[in-house]
Amino acid sequence: MRLIDRLELETNITLTLRYPDGRVKEQRSHNLWLDYGRAWLLKLMSYAAGGPGFPMEDNRICGMQLGIGGNEQNATIPTDVDTDYPGTNVQDDETVTVTQLERPVRVDATPTWVKLIDHAYTAAHINIIPGAGAPPYYVQYKCSFGPTDITYAPYYVVPLSEIGLFEYSRCQAPYLNAAYGTIYPAPGTNRPEPVSYDTFPSLSKTFGVTLDAVWEIRLPG
Repeated sequence: MRLIDRLELETNITLTLRYPDGRVKEQRSHNLWLDYGRAWLLKLMSYAAGGPGFPMEDNRICGMQLGIGGNEQNATIPTDVDTDYPGTNVQDDETVTVTQLERPVRVDATPTWVKLIDHAYTAAHINIIPGAGAPPYYVQYKCSFGPTDITYAPYYVVPLSEIGLFEYSRCQAPYLNAAYGTIYPAPGTNRPEPVSYDTFPSLSKTFGVTLDAVWEIRLPG
């Protein structure tokens, strides 16, 4: 008798806009675990040739990046945003060979390109104890983009439509905040590879609005 245990990751993103007047707009979507992320997971479980004490991979989930790329972008992009974040909108979230965001946007003018997650939130939102009902094993990662993150002069309206999840090695210089100045490397040169990626119908972040991104990974029971 042959028993087959399928270990599949269920990944979902919840994006929540919080307006100064108390209004809340929420959008939820599924995303794709990429080739880079699959290789990273296997290495994370493995030792290098030196054995114990010599992990093949020792980096953990650490940051997120937003952009205006992806084939689900459906808003009119303001001219200044369109000009300063050039590129195409053809990338989908069904192709595991995706290696970068298509049109990433800056978090601030420093410039910072990758926002670090809230590790305290992660510690409080992980369940590794089996239980009845919903799938028992999951973890959530949260990134909060403040009122002036992404939307600062002259970018007061930015229609976001893609997001990537990154491990620690891709959350350091030059990716975190840059050697690149305000001009990000052209696609295929030296942009950080996400472990997971999603493109979604545009969600416009405006000046003064907070955006919370919660990325949930589940192992079905």
